Amino acid sequence: MKIKVSASLLACDKNKIIEEVKKLKENNVDCVHFDVMDNVFVPNTSFNDDTFKRIREYTSLPFEIHLMVENPNNYINDYGNNKEDIIIIHYECFSEEKDLLACINNIKLHHKVGLSIKPNTPVEKIKEYLKYLDYVLIMSVEPGFGGQKFMPSALEKIKELKSYQKDYHYVIEVDGGINDITSKLCNEAGVDILVSGSYLFKGNMKEKVESLK
Repeated sequence: MKIKVSASLLACDKNKIIEEVKKLKENNVDCVHFDVMDNVFVPNTSFNDDTFKRIREYTSLPFEIHLMVENPNNYINDYGNNKEDIIIIHYECFSEEKDLLACINNIKLHHKVGLSIKPNTPVEKIKEYLKYLDYVLIMSVEPGFGGQKFMPSALEKIKELKSYQKDYHYVIEVDGGINDITSKLCNEAGVDILVSGSYLFKGNMKEKVESLK
């Protein structure tokens, strides 16, 4: 599949967020990455469901709702029921397999489902869950803040997931430190979707998007 680009709103001008969302499609962005943080799972806060409801109507692009929160089940029902939207949860939020599977099944009622892993979590930890997933999100920075430097260890994870991909239906996404240089490394490793924020929202967005693809 052709490489897709997801724009991380964490890096946009929050005072002009509606205008920022409106311009994404015309600049060839493929989806919108919407980070939700609780200041517990990660040491920061960001958007909430009120912001989501306010901006969702302004684009037809699918949203990726990335729940960087300690109790994702408490948030799932706040994000509508658009079957094209994706809710992404973190493997590290769960200590029990049954709780993770229950959350995945809950999401699947109304959305596509993704599972994300932090930089220190190996792919092997989530291998048994791949059959349930539409997305696997590899964090190439420690989650919580934008503008961080890309961690090359993400490349081996992308390659490993690529080697399993033919047996499943998930797509591989990477988030953190994505620019025109690191995107090429990820593309060569086999990524399907690149999440970019700081790089994308500075300068000519259409040119930036093309440089990533």
